[in-house]
Parts: sequence; structure tokens; C-alpha cells
Amino acid sequence: MRRFLIAALLLTAATPLVAQPDYRGQPRSFRSEIQIQVFRFDNFFQARGGAPEVDMNAAGFEYGVAYRQEENGPDLFGALYAINYARQGTETSFGGRIGMSRFGSVHSFYVYLDRLQNGYAFDIEETTANADITALYGLYTYRIVPDWQVGLSTYNDWTSFDVETGFEGRYNQLEAEVRYRGFGRIFEPRIGYAVGDRDVENNTDSFSHRHWFVQVSTRPVERLDLSLRYRHRTRDYKNLEREEDRGQVQLRALFRHTDRLASVATFTRENVNSSLPGRDFSTGRLFAGLTVGF
Repeated sequence: MRRFLIAALLLTAATPLVAQPDYRGQPRSFRSEIQIQVFRFDNFFQARGGAPEVDMNAAGFEYGVAYRQEENGPDLFGALYAINYARQGTETSFGGRIGMSRFGSVHSFYVYLDRLQNGYAFDIEETTANADITALYGLYTYRIVPDWQVGLSTYNDWTSFDVETGFEGRYNQLEAEVRYRGFGRIFEPRIGYAVGDRDVENNTDSFSHRHWFVQVSTRPVERLDLSLRYRHRTRDYKNLEREEDRGQVQLRALFRHTDRLASVATFTRENVNSSLPGRDFSTGRLFAGLTVGF
């Protein structure tokens, strides 16, 4: 479990739902885990311009399995998950994921396909309709020399809604990063840059995207991993004079109680400044999970 938990903490594009049970050191090993999750969302629907904000609590559950046929081979993994929102009129979100990964001393990769039903598209305006999202993510890293590692990732999603909204469409992103590992686990800085593009049916909400980030990971004690990241995103909308700057701070903490039991928490805060009047807003999310491996 330790190996998975560290990888999940450090993967910058991963969300709390992207999970893969860890390899325990035995070939032809099947393993599984459950994660109990709680969420707190501030300004859940991303209300803008002084409109009433809705805060939301939610609880989630995920069951994941993984299999490695050979000792040095890749992991095959899958998961089923559900999130229940504590507000009348909301539906339970559920989904599944399959993927493959391998974390080597020089070459590493991590790829998954995820399908979410009755979810919410937090990256698409403030629509309150339920979203169905198919996402494909892939990451490859290469350790050039012992102290330097580079990585390239892609994230792509296809979004539809349970009612016609005009926000149906697709998103594609490519991100590069550089990581320095010469200080050991006590201090691991990294920087990255990404470009992306979202096309939606109503055209006026299609945009190009770019962001940069800086991140520091540390292990002050053996069982505790911490990560602090700042990301600055800029959106240029394609069919009208509109630009948004989005600054986001994210703090993650993971504590390994035992090899089979761990706690993880993530706090995220984002401030959005728009070139259009009355379009600024702030939003936040607190996530906590308890993971039990089998």
C-alpha cells in the first residue's frame, strides 16, 4: 500500500478518486482496498457576481483492485466508486475506472480511463445539471540522471448532461513538468506548464487554457507525506472578449498508520478573476479519506 499512497499523493493531475491498490512485493499478486471519503465544498455551483452561494457536504466510498502478473511487470487496476451529496434534489454520483501503471527507477507510466455518471462538471461554468464525464489520463516520467526527472502527461474528457445545457463538449490538455530529487524525500520541488483547449456546443464558452505550477513535496517523518502546490491558470474565451485568471492553492497530507491503513486529506482553494464585470468568484474543497488495504 505504501507505494500506491505515495504515488497518489505526488501525481499532480490525480484527484482523490484516482486510486490503485499497492503492489506488496509478490508476483501474481492480487490486492484490493476500500476508501471511505468525506467532502466539504464551498460555493459548490460556482455562483458569481454576488449570487447566493451553496455549500455542500458529501460522503463517498470506493473499492479498488489491482493485479501484477510478474514481479517487475505493470499493475493492472480497476475501481468502482460512489458519492452521495447531502442536499435535497441531488443524485448520487457513481462511476468506474480501469488502468495500468508501472513505477520504475528510470521509466514510469500511469494511465487510466474513467467514467462518471450523475456527477458535476466543476470545470464548466456554474451549471447545476448532472454531468456524465468520460476521462482519459496518461503520464510518463523519465529520470534523466539520479537527481532530475521529467514528465509529460495528457488529460482528455468528454462531457454531456442529463438536460440540454449548451456546455456539452470535450477538453484536451498536455502538461510537462521537471522535478528535482537531489535533496531526497525531505524536499522535492517541481515545476510544470500546460496548454489545453475546451470546445463546447454553444461556442461562446469554448476557451483555450494555459497554466503553470510550482509544487513542493516533503516527508518530515517516515509515515507522513506533505505536498503544497500553487497553480495559476489563464482562460481565453474564443468567441468573445473574455479572459479569466485562476489562482489555486492545494495542500495534501497523507499519514500511514500501518502498511494497510492510511489517512489522506486535501484542501484546495481557488480564486477566479474575470475581465467581465460581476464574474469573479471563489471556491474551495476539503477532502478526507481513510484507506484500508487487503
